[in-house]
Amino acid sequence: MADLAAARELFMQAQAAQEAGDLAGAERALRAALGHAPGRESILVNLAGVLIALNNFAEALPLCEAVLAANPQQPQAWLNRSLCELDAGADEAALASVMQARQIAPHDAGVLGALGAALFRLQRYAEALAAYEAACRAEPAVPGWHTMRGVALRALGRLEEAAAAHAQALRIDPEFGEARWNAALVDLALGQYVAGWAGFEWRWRTEREALTPAYRGSAPRWQGEAPAGRRILLWAEQGLGDTLQFCRFAQMLQGRGAHVLLQVQPTLVELLRTLDPAITVVAKGEALPAHDLHAPLLSVPHLLRLDTLPAAPAYLHAPARPAAAWAEEAGTRPRIGVMWAGNCENPRGRYRSMPLAAMQRVFALPADFVCLGRDISPDEREQLRAIPNVREYADVLATMADTAALISTLDYVLSIDTSVAHLAASLGKPTWLLLAQNADWRWGRADSVSPWYPHSTRLFRQRKAGEWHGVVADAVQALRQAIAG
Repeated sequence: MADLAAARELFMQAQAAQEAGDLAGAERALRAALGHAPGRESILVNLAGVLIALNNFAEALPLCEAVLAANPQQPQAWLNRSLCELDAGADEAALASVMQARQIAPHDAGVLGALGAALFRLQRYAEALAAYEAACRAEPAVPGWHTMRGVALRALGRLEEAAAAHAQALRIDPEFGEARWNAALVDLALGQYVAGWAGFEWRWRTEREALTPAYRGSAPRWQGEAPAGRRILLWAEQGLGDTLQFCRFAQMLQGRGAHVLLQVQPTLVELLRTLDPAITVVAKGEALPAHDLHAPLLSVPHLLRLDTLPAAPAYLHAPARPAAAWAEEAGTRPRIGVMWAGNCENPRGRYRSMPLAAMQRVFALPADFVCLGRDISPDEREQLRAIPNVREYADVLATMADTAALISTLDYVLSIDTSVAHLAASLGKPTWLLLAQNADWRWGRADSVSPWYPHSTRLFRQRKAGEWHGVVADAVQALRQAIAG
């Protein structure tokens, strides 16, 4: 028998816990409330929302379905369901769920914001912008809508307008981490480095990144004080590409008199020992050498107050691989390394990547091609076997040093935005990047060369989001001229 009074009391406790940031406590109270009032719509909707906030989408989805089965006019249940579908990569289904909510509550800011998020995931950036603008009109005092409007504007390449949108969010709430973080990405894309690096520190305080410091030692954090004579441990905090891109600052810090210790992903240790013989490179998971201070690697440009980027033609070097099979196979035609896909387990990886079929016109060039990826699917291997001028060595590329040695035998690298592109560019190899319309902040403006690798990279960008035909055609034309040249 239902005990509505007890359920109501527990429901209020859950709301208080949620407002205090105690999601686990909110979940316990809502589950207890559900025991007193099984099937109660308000409890199910709120419990689903808490589970989603805890990234427990698998348990949240059945609750959404139960609510909608009883009441298809419940807009929040549609929104919760869309978030579960986005997590599962079912982007079209998520948009359909949001559209159901919009039919019920067409002027609700939450619905409009969710519509923007679903459209953004589908790379429909102009439509996402319109939805976020409508959310701003519905709730102009909510900083999140202005920030998301800025994110959509940056995806469309409208950087100055994006900066203004984030500034509006910060006028409403100067401590809003998402706005600080996204404003920093705009500043960095615009080459405004001092402000950009300062704002980049907000990455630790945003839900979007959800970063956890990887440092496990006991030394104090380096705050930018004079480094000469100090043993400073810099630790890799994000992906392989970030470490390859930012390790140049370890070399700069060493040049200012510090003794730098660099803790990186195991696959990078041998390669990064070519950065500077005075820098001690150790693998994550190993015992830390003695050190006086520590700092995350991506914070170094801020701590050094840099207003420009060091952009040496090459700052890493390929370790020798005697009698490597790929060197023995080198012929007389140009050799081009290719990378068409990266980590597709997250949305950013998906929109940066293309299907292997999109590379067919590349493989028609009078050249020999080498696949630089290690994760080649069985279906892709089958396709590659049918292309006589393509080789792949995924089975023997154990570390990034192996990949670097392979790249050293090539004339060009043609790659999407992935760690292999950073590797090739840092080696000084001519690296031609195929970029999505919503390219990452590090590749600058749409009309710019790479400020990070100006000597080695050439950028080719999508004209339309999700459409790789044109950008591949541009690269093929340029490669044809270079080969003939």
